Amino acid sequence: TPGCPAEARRFAELWQRLDQQGVRVLGVSRDLPATLARFRAKHALPFTLLSDPNGAVRGAYGAVKQGGAPLRSTVVLAEGGGVEAVWYGVRGAAEHPDAVWAFVQEDR
Repeated sequence: TPGCPAEARRFAELWQRLDQQGVRVLGVSRDLPATLARFRAKHALPFTLLSDPNGAVRGAYGAVKQGGAPLRSTVVLAEGGGVEAVWYGVRGAAEHPDAVWAFVQEDR
């Protein structure tokens, strides 16, 4: 969708600041690794994209619509693995990374 590149690029712009706060950005997609590698290169993304073609990761975090389709979501995990924050059904993908950054700044 058009939201994916916009969201990914904005996370890339914020990546260094997030990294300095100890936040590791990972993208999860149902696309295959080769497709994700091309997407990552095309958009010069500094973070890892994980292939989840069967939806196991998305399902574990509830990032699926009824019927199993992906649901644009963001999950912030604590250092020990617990969930700190979740955004499900993200709208305004290009602006959403700024909401995550604001959360990180408040939380840390």
